[in-house]
Amino acid sequence: METFKKLGKFAVVFLVVLPLLAGAICLGLRVKLDAAGWASWVQAVGSITALVVAIFVMSRQNSHSAQLVAQADLLSLKRRAQTISIVMENAHDQVADIIHRIRSGTEKNDVGEVHASLASANHFMGDVHRTLTSIPLHDLGSADMADGILRITQVASVLVATSKIDVRQEGIAGLHILLGALLDKSNTGIRTFRKGVAGYVA
Repeated sequence: METFKKLGKFAVVFLVVLPLLAGAICLGLRVKLDAAGWASWVQAVGSITALVVAIFVMSRQNSHSAQLVAQADLLSLKRRAQTISIVMENAHDQVADIIHRIRSGTEKNDVGEVHASLASANHFMGDVHRTLTSIPLHDLGSADMADGILRITQVASVLVATSKIDVRQEGIAGLHILLGALLDKSNTGIRTFRKGVAGYVA
């Protein structure tokens, strides 16, 4: 199919050039050119024909170059999406694990376990937050990917802040509800991110 397309484009060029050549010859016969006149006439027509062909070839090369650049950009975006996907999946897993560990303590109303889990949250979620904020969102080429990263980044930020509260004063029940909302937001974030990645790697 691609070969036929190329032949078709060259056929268009010949369909344009040949009538011009035929017209030039007819015009030369009509004005009854002598040998010297024919030489000049053929040279002029040849120069114009060469110019038309050169313009066509240049346009083909430019089109091909633009296509190669577009393909290279798409390949770069695919590789970037696949790499960041590994980071995001890991971040989501850590968020979910921390939340489940803290909720295990809140469900048992065990303040000691909750505090221990919150201490872990401060360390691990701090790493997650720093990692995700280092990703250049403007280079992703996908609003869904950027939105998903932002959602999980916000969850990690809230978990870091939550790790510093005094559960005995704030209340375990309220913390349990907050953790549920954060888990929902993280799950929404990873789904949105995966949707954006699917647009590149499908």
